[in-house]
Amino acid sequence: MSFRSITSASSNRSISDVVGASYTIILHPDTTTGKITCDGYVLRAPGGAGETWDAIHDATSGGAPAANYTTILVRISTDDTNVGKYDWLSRGVIGFDLSRIPANANLVSANIQLYGSGKTDNLVIAPTLNIYAATPAANNTLVLGDYDQVGATAYSTAITYASYSTSGYNTFSLNSIGIALITTALGGVVIFGVREAKYDAADATSSFVLGKYSDFTFYSADKGVGFRPKLTITYTLPSRVIGSSPTYRAIS
Repeated sequence: MSFRSITSASSNRSISDVVGASYTIILHPDTTTGKITCDGYVLRAPGGAGETWDAIHDATSGGAPAANYTTILVRISTDDTNVGKYDWLSRGVIGFDLSRIPANANLVSANIQLYGSGKTDNLVIAPTLNIYAATPAANNTLVLGDYDQVGATAYSTAITYASYSTSGYNTFSLNSIGIALITTALGGVVIFGVREAKYDAADATSSFVLGKYSDFTFYSADKGVGFRPKLTITYTLPSRVIGSSPTYRAIS
């Protein structure tokens, strides 16, 4: 990073060149709903006799979404009594307000961090977790129809069940596709999905055991400082000349 600054004593005006400077910003979803962004999970829990994998996986609408809980649940669960039927499938959704990043920013890197709160693998399927796109109907709440609005193109490298921390942050470094999604959304809101990668995102049936489930849980923004999902972005700005008293932008 190099800076050059010339200040005129008579006018107190300055000319500053910033060449190759980089900036890092950390963003979080808003708490609850109805603000600018939200986080939570969408689910399908058919009850009764359950549903086949194709039915529960491909459904266009789910059950009541959860956007005001302190944890977000990503789960595959089998029915208690009906072989080949599933009674729960859920996917996470997390949104971030990008309005604090200049529209002409050049993104260098980005990662999403989720603070794990639990994991279970009663199905013995060694599930994995990854980041995807999500296109819910609104930026600041979740509805039934958002269930099928989580994509299947991976934006990072999946984290394995064994590696998933339940007492700290799990970091997903975004690939070029994920960074491109953020770039496209600059000035607005970017929304990501979080889903089980090996079976849900891949649309592959797992080995089947009655009445078992495999899941990952992580804290939502409602859990509070120190636990909220994070989107960390590093970016640069085009070289420029500022011909007035310098203006400083605080980033936290």
